[in-house]
Amino acid sequence: MKNILVIDDDAFVLHAIARYLRQCLNDSRIFTASNGLEGLEVMKDRAVDLVLTDLNMPFMNGFTFIEQARKEFPSLPIFVMTASSLIGLEEDLRARGVARCFEKPFSYDEMKYAIARELKCVDQIPERRRIRRAV
Repeated sequence: MKNILVIDDDAFVLHAIARYLRQCLNDSRIFTASNGLEGLEVMKDRAVDLVLTDLNMPFMNGFTFIEQARKEFPSLPIFVMTASSLIGLEEDLRARGVARCFEKPFSYDEMKYAIARELKCVDQIPERRRIRRAV
């Protein structure tokens, strides 16, 4: 069982992503937080295998969250989603240890496959995709 933390201050986006991941990645538990500060609180109580976070949020934005999370969990995979353009930003995020970036609006399927690959949930990836990647 994998634990995934989704952080976004937009309640609609947060719950839509969480609901989608619960349906698609049935071997995972999905936890949610509405900002980076809440995200760190969730991580104090639960072992998290992957974080998907927004960047622009109140109380603690995604940049500060990433910085704090890296101090305590240096190898934790962190994916970023943002409504801002990734041009010029993606390189900075990669330098901070971000594994993957998604520009909103993004494909939920693309996000699901990226998470499944990162967590090695191969049973969550359709057979044809696994074969294509193996060749």
